[in-house]
Amino acid sequence: MFTKSILTAAALAVALPFAANANDGQAMQAATLNVDASAFTTNELAQIAAERGDTRKAERAARIQAQKTEVPGVTNAGRDMQAAILNLDPANFTTNELAQIDAETSALAKAERIEKILDEKSGATVSTSGVKSLTVEYVHHGRDDA
Repeated sequence: MFTKSILTAAALAVALPFAANANDGQAMQAATLNVDASAFTTNELAQIAAERGDTRKAERAARIQAQKTEVPGVTNAGRDMQAAILNLDPANFTTNELAQIDAETSALAKAERIEKILDEKSGATVSTSGVKSLTVEYVHHGRDDA
C-alpha cells in the first residue's frame, strides 16, 4: 500500500507541471500572431498562421471573429445559399454553425449536430424549429438471421 502511495505521488509530481502548461503552445502561437489566445481555438490559430502575409492573417482572424459574433436572425447571401443546400432555415443558424453541420459525413451526424446546436441555443429544451425537413436513410447491409 505504501509503495502504491509513493508511486502515485511521484506520478503526480511529474504530471502536474505538464498539466499546468497545457495551453502554453496556444499562448505562444497567439503571441506570435499578435492575437488574443483566449479569443481563438488552437485550430483557428493554425488557420490564421497558414495564411501568407500579415494582411491575410489579419483578415482571417477578423473573419473568424465575425463568424463567432454573427447574429443568427440576420441573414446574408452566402449563409442563405448554404442553408438552402442543407435544407435549413438560415435565420436560425450562423455561418459557422452551418459549416459545422455541413462538415458532418452522414445524415444522422448532421441531424445530431443540428439538435446539439439548437439545444445549446435554447438551454435545456430541444427545439427542431430550425429544421425544415430531414430525412435519414438507413441502408441495411447484412444478414437478418444473425
